[in-house]
Amino acid sequence: MVTVWDVIGDKSYSFVWMTFWEIEKGKFIRFMIINGVNHFKHWDEPEKTMGVFRRLLDTS
Repeated sequence: MVTVWDVIGDKSYSFVWMTFWEIEKGKFIRFMIINGVNHFKHWDEPEKTMGVFRRLLDTS
């Protein structure tokens, strides 16, 4: 069994949230929401984003 993560920023486009809620119903993907970033989180906030990725890899 593999844990699949979708990392999303809370400042992303509004249509992202509808998709997020639909996928969340399936229970096969876990989500991590990063506060204060958009869909270019790796570009705008690289240190914050890589810190989240590291935490997720360490806990998997």
